[in-house]
Parts: sequence; structure tokens; C-alpha cells
Amino acid sequence: MAEVDIIFAVCFCLLLIIPGTLCAETPVVTTTLGKIVGERVNVDTGNGSGIVDRFRGIPYVKPPVGRLRFANPEPHPGWGDTVREAKQFGPHCPQLDSRLLPYVHLGKTITDIRRDEDCLFLNLYVPRGVDVLRARNESLAIIMYIHGGRFSAGSGASYNGDILALEGDVIVVSANYRLGFLGFFSTGTDEARGNYGLYDQHSAIKWVRENAEAFGGDPDRITLSGGSAGGASVDFQMISPLNRGLIQGGISASGTVLAPWSLARSLNYSLEQAKSAGCGMSKPQKMLRCLRSMDATLLAQQGIDWRPVIDGHFIPKDPRDLLRQNVTSGLRYMVGATSHDGSIYTLPFAGIPPTVARQLHLAKNYALGEYRFTTESAAIAFARSTITEYGLIQDPMDPLDLLTRATQQNTDFLFGMPAEESARLNEVGGATTYKYTLSVRYGYPLSYFPKAPSIRAEHFDTAIPFFGVFEEHPDVYSLTAEEMELNRAIRRYVANFAKNGDPNVGDPVTVQWPEYTASSRQFMNLDTPTTVETFDRERQYLFATEVLPAIVRVGKEADEARALSSKGKKCKKKGSKMGKSPRSKKD
Repeated sequence: MAEVDIIFAVCFCLLLIIPGTLCAETPVVTTTLGKIVGERVNVDTGNGSGIVDRFRGIPYVKPPVGRLRFANPEPHPGWGDTVREAKQFGPHCPQLDSRLLPYVHLGKTITDIRRDEDCLFLNLYVPRGVDVLRARNESLAIIMYIHGGRFSAGSGASYNGDILALEGDVIVVSANYRLGFLGFFSTGTDEARGNYGLYDQHSAIKWVRENAEAFGGDPDRITLSGGSAGGASVDFQMISPLNRGLIQGGISASGTVLAPWSLARSLNYSLEQAKSAGCGMSKPQKMLRCLRSMDATLLAQQGIDWRPVIDGHFIPKDPRDLLRQNVTSGLRYMVGATSHDGSIYTLPFAGIPPTVARQLHLAKNYALGEYRFTTESAAIAFARSTITEYGLIQDPMDPLDLLTRATQQNTDFLFGMPAEESARLNEVGGATTYKYTLSVRYGYPLSYFPKAPSIRAEHFDTAIPFFGVFEEHPDVYSLTAEEMELNRAIRRYVANFAKNGDPNVGDPVTVQWPEYTASSRQFMNLDTPTTVETFDRERQYLFATEVLPAIVRVGKEADEARALSSKGKKCKKKGSKMGKSPRSKKD
């Protein structure tokens, strides 16, 4: 009877998967929480094939529900002697449909958009099979991917780790972490300090380290990687004292801890959203009781601008100050951006009237929203300086020229220059550092992911070759032989970096990637062909890292002075009323 069940399970699996992929069970793996069994598949990379053992939907901490909502994760109790099936992704963390669907579209891995507050699951992809690695006593390097989504969207199921694992001969891990309100709300007090999503990531790192050997992995060779908010998360994990000795380094793509969007500088947003949700109590305990009684789906709809905060524990102080204290010394670090990361913010406005007034309006509104200025003159100063620096001052402008300049401005300010600054601070602080720019213009079908004529590599373009999405879906993409080879080269560099701490050591590469130093400032330009370039945009770098922050600082000081002045006037008013009160009998 057992044999019939096994045959039925294998046949059923073959009906569900794509042609040419075998499906069977993996050997049972014993983890610290209990025994699990996964799914064994034969993977075609387009340049070869081989076995990958998939383990999907493994819970790594207790469900973050009830009293654990807005609390740090706690260890999972395990599942006893039962052999748990790990063949399907766990539910995604609560988020809006509109925020999750782009990841369904991009990675083409998500087939179920079910969401649940009980969402803290991770996934592993093991090349060659865990039994083979056991028999040979091998320990593979591990790449743990942290998904992006502006800290309010995305999923560990966004991309399939098969091709990266098989081509790179590395174990690939991905994980869900709490998002949005549920992941980053903070009262600024001990009751709810925030950063629960970062603590989830940290717990996943610890789980992987504790269980690496059971899957044929090396616990001392864990490299984090991530894109956008995932890239910033990699940086947060690297600078946090909680991860000392747990990881060997990280790869931050199109997002760093120094990006202006990566950190909340005040609690105002959290408190405003709590009030909007109907829980605006002044006492933290009452506010939390109210928020914990609410439906998670409703809270997930509250706001999209959630970010980590300096909590004094996970993030002890400002990230720049931590980097200047050399907290990443001895780690390996790879950082970069795409040539046109900023197009995700520019293209929606491409059809607007190309006038200076309109550009000034957009830049001013951005400054008001990003820095929450109460003094409008500060936002206007920020806006005028940015549009002047990037030549957005000709009225009227050529629409294509406007698009090109505005895209460069957004790319520099939000992605490119933070990556350059992060490379400099990490290198000076003792981290072995490598920097890149992805510049290739991939041949997407226009119906799938349209690009403007002047745009080359965009914000989501790094993860797609990283995970081999092109190779998985040749029916969607039409790439040249040179582009396909670039994709394989990117995966070789990444795997070499994870295995050996150097993108040049391991599988052979055509172009040697130079280490980034303060004196050379060399980086790899990932294009067809790939070339080594030298950073030569010091004016724009100083504008983004010194001029704009100075304008923001002066603006915030003006806000504070205005607030103090306003407070003083209120006190005077109260004092004048008291002066008119009846005299005491003593007088």
C-alpha cells in the first residue's frame, strides 16, 4: 500500500510541473525543530541540467500573532516526531494586492497569492541533492536572499532559487519577514520598539546557521543578498551587533542603509497611522491593545512608507556613525545599482507638461513627504537645488531630455550615490569591497515590461539575471547570446563571492573584477561587453552626500526653531490669562 501511495504521489507531481522536470521526495532531513521532507526536481538551466532539492515553507519562528504581534520573534517549538512536508511555499505576509502582484509578474514563481499573519517561513534550494552532499561530506556556501518591496511588500517566494543553486553550486535560501505596519510600527518605547521585520530576518539567519550542516551547507559561509529594500536590509544586518560572527558578508543591490528612503527619522509616521487605524491612544499599552485587536488585513492597508528605526538595540545608532566605527571590518561586501534605477519614479510622470514649474512642484512635494518639513521654504530650497543641478530649468523642455535628466537625478539620489558612499565607508572601515553598475538593456517584450528608448538597466533588472528568470522562461524573453552569457557571468561572480569571498576565485571569469579602494574607485560595469570603469562623477556625489543633506539639516533646524517659537507664544498666552486672574486675599 505504501508503494502505491509513493507511485501516486510521484505521478501526481509530474502532472503539476513543467515538462522535462522530474519530481520526487528528498531524503528526510533532521533539523533543530524536527524532521522534514522536500521535493527533488531535475532542473534545466539552458546550459545544462541537474538535481535540486527544494525545501519550501519551513517555519523558522513562532507565528507572530496574538501577543507576538509587534514583538520580537520567539523560537518555534518544533513538531515532535512527525515528518513535516516542506513542498509548498508558506503564505505571504499581509500586504495589498497591488503591492504583491508585481512580484508575481516579475519572478513568475508565485502561483498562490494567499496571505496570512502566520507567514514566517523560509525556503532552501540544495544543488546535487542532500544525500550526495552527505555521502561526499561536502559543505556548500550559502546565499540567503532578502526580498525587496519598500519594507511593505514582496515575498520569499518571489524568485525560484533552482538555477542560481545549480549553476553556482551553492545553497540558496529565501525567507518571508513581517512587512508594513505589522513589521515596522513603533511607539519608541520598550512596549514596541519596531524593526520586527529586521528581527525576523536575523532569526532566519540564525536558523540557517544552526541547520546548515543538516542540508550540506557550511555555517561559516553565509552570504546575504538582497535588492532594493532587501539590499538595505542586507546592510542593516551587516551593521547590527546581533549578527557578529553569524555571516561572512553581503551583496546589496539597488538599495543600501544610506539611501534616503531606508530609515525613519521620527515616530510621527507610526503614530499617525495608529491614529488613522482608530488606535490613537496616548499611552503605549492602550494603543497596542487596540492594535492587537484589529484584523491584520486592515492593518496591512495602513500606509506604504514603513521603514526601520534607530531602536538602540538592533540599530544602536545612525548607520553612518556605525560604519565609521568600522563595524563591518573583516566582512566581504558587494554593492551596486543599475544605470537607471530611478526610472521607476520618473516614468509615471513622463507624460506630464515638461515645464520648470511642474518639476519644481514634484521636487517640493517629494521633499515635504520624505523629510516632513513644516517650513515650506525648506522644501522649496531642496527642490530648486535639485532641478538646477540636473539642468531641469529650461522652459519648456524637450520631453525626452526631461525624462533622461530626471531619471539620472532620481537614480543618483536614491540609489547610485548611496551605493558609492556605502562602498567608500565599508572599504575604509575594513570590509573587502566590490562595486558594480548593471548597465545592460535587456530585450524585454514591450507587452511584458516596456522600456523608454533612453533607459537601459532598471530597478528590477538585477534580480532577474541573478535568479535565472530569463532561462526559466525563454517563451517570455528574447535575449541575445551575449546577454545570456552576461547572465551566467553574473551568477558566476556572485557564487564565487559567496564561496571564496572574491568574485574572481572559483569558476573561471572572463573579466577580472577589481577590489574597490578609496584610491582607485574602480567598479565593474556589467554590460555587453563587461568592462572595468573608474567612478568619475565626484560633483554629483558631493551634491547627493553633502549639499542636499546640508539643505535638509538647515530645513529641520528651521522647523525646530519654528516649533519652539510657537510653543513660546502659547506659553505667553497662558501667562497673560493667569495675570488677569483675581488677586489672592493676601494681596
